[in-house]
Amino acid sequence: MTDPADIDLGAVRNWLDGSVGAGPNYVEKLLAAVEALRETNARLNRRCQTAEAGIAEKVVESGGARGRNLDRAAWALYEEDIEELRGRVEKLEHELAGVRQ
Repeated sequence: MTDPADIDLGAVRNWLDGSVGAGPNYVEKLLAAVEALRETNARLNRRCQTAEAGIAEKVVESGGARGRNLDRAAWALYEEDIEELRGRVEKLEHELAGVRQ
C-alpha cells in the first residue's frame, strides 16, 4: 500500500489534467481527499507519540505490569486508526486507478 506522504500531488494533478474524462472537480476532490488523509495521518502520529509518552510514564510509575496493559490498549486503538486510514487510502488508490484507465 502506498504511504499517503509518498504521493506527489503535483505529479498526480499533471497526470490527471491530461487524462480523458477526468474533470477538474473530480481531480480537485481527489487531491483534497489525499491531502486530508495526510493531515489525518500526521494527527494520528502525534496522538500515538503522546500516548507512547504517557504509557512510558505509567510503566515507570506502576513498575511494569499495569503499564503493559495500558500499552496493549493504546496499541489496539492505534491499530484501529491505522486500519481506517489504510481503507481510505485503498479506496482513493482504487478511484485513481479507475481514472487512469
